[in-house]
Amino acid sequence: MTPSPATVVGVEEYVRIRLEATTASAELGRLNADSSTEVFADSLNFDGSEYWWVAVQIPGSTTCGNVAAKFLSDQSGRMDQQIPGLYFLAPTASGTWTYADRISLRDPIEGSLDGAFFTQYSLTVSDGLLIDQLLADQLSDFQAGEYDYPAEWNSEVDVPGADRAVRLITVVSGSGDVADNRLLIEVGDFTIEARTSVYIEDLDLAPLEAFDLFLESIEFDRAVFLQAISS
Repeated sequence: MTPSPATVVGVEEYVRIRLEATTASAELGRLNADSSTEVFADSLNFDGSEYWWVAVQIPGSTTCGNVAAKFLSDQSGRMDQQIPGLYFLAPTASGTWTYADRISLRDPIEGSLDGAFFTQYSLTVSDGLLIDQLLADQLSDFQAGEYDYPAEWNSEVDVPGADRAVRLITVVSGSGDVADNRLLIEVGDFTIEARTSVYIEDLDLAPLEAFDLFLESIEFDRAVFLQAISS
């Protein structure tokens, strides 16, 4: 495994480095709030009761320990809200993201902006090659709702490490106040749906450009992702 940089977040003073991936394990050291460290993202795992953990390199040493992943963040956001081998730029916003609990790497990554009405982003992994079915379902929704959609309402795009990817046009809610964007991806025998929703009154907190960048930044280390999601 190759280490990558991460920053300590969500603590006032420090986070403990543990010998094993459990709060009952011996303390090997501490990482100060806002400090940087080297993490081994491929090691991400849940302890079965409370925390996701990730291996870190102890500063000034060649030895590794374990840190609760919710207190570490890299370009894809909080490390407990990630899947090894799936990389993206988490949307930036003027506010705090609240995440749904996850106990498995197959659980969706779902972030909602605090204080916002319906502004969120998500990544969902499903079994099977589902893009064609999802497109058919969307077309049916367009037609049933008499939606005024263009002829080219979806397009094939390139996502590094993926077998196929399709970007859909922005879909606006019937009330006209929520913009929904979707990117559908197939990797191996899995389908990943990346989705964003932005409420019009939240645009000052969460600009659409940040959500577009999130969708455009997605890429995969194919071997790492398939191994993680299949285990």
